[in-house]
Amino acid sequence: MVKDAQKIAEKSAAELDHLRKSTIVSFLHDQLGKPFQFGVDSAAIGNARFDCSSLVSEAYKRIGIDIARTSINQATYFGRVVEEHEPYEIGDLLFFSGEWGQYNPQFPMGIGHVAIYIGEGKVMHTTAWFEEGGIEKGEVIEESIEDALKRRAELAGNEDDLVIVKRIFEGDFYYHEGQQKPLPDIPGRVE
Repeated sequence: MVKDAQKIAEKSAAELDHLRKSTIVSFLHDQLGKPFQFGVDSAAIGNARFDCSSLVSEAYKRIGIDIARTSINQATYFGRVVEEHEPYEIGDLLFFSGEWGQYNPQFPMGIGHVAIYIGEGKVMHTTAWFEEGGIEKGEVIEESIEDALKRRAELAGNEDDLVIVKRIFEGDFYYHEGQQKPLPDIPGRVE
């Protein structure tokens, strides 16, 4: 009887993990093609435009985690490092250096961009470019990790633009400022 209750609890935890991950991916897919705007508070404008870090922040709000708004603060205060031997999981954040990056002692090379892993070797993030006359354009895109790494390397002018990969949540907790905190229930979830 105790073993059965434990199996049910484990299955429920696995199902909840799947629900969290599918909620993130579903939200992100709904944002495909939306325009880029650097420094935008996406929530304040009804998620009509995003930059890379606001896209991540809004995706995590869907599962009840209020992650930082900027990529440097996301990298500094949230998650644990995903080691090279670990496979990526949905929701992992890939942080890149860049000219627009912000710096702190933990990341002296700067953090200028973030992408979110959505499974099957793909990430979602924003891309930006300048058109004639200096008008900045861009949008939310989905692409393979390899293509994202190539794109970022071209922008940075080097091949090693990936600074760190972080896992924000696993099991029934998330990482914030080096501590494990219990994951909140998914907003709007009905049991």
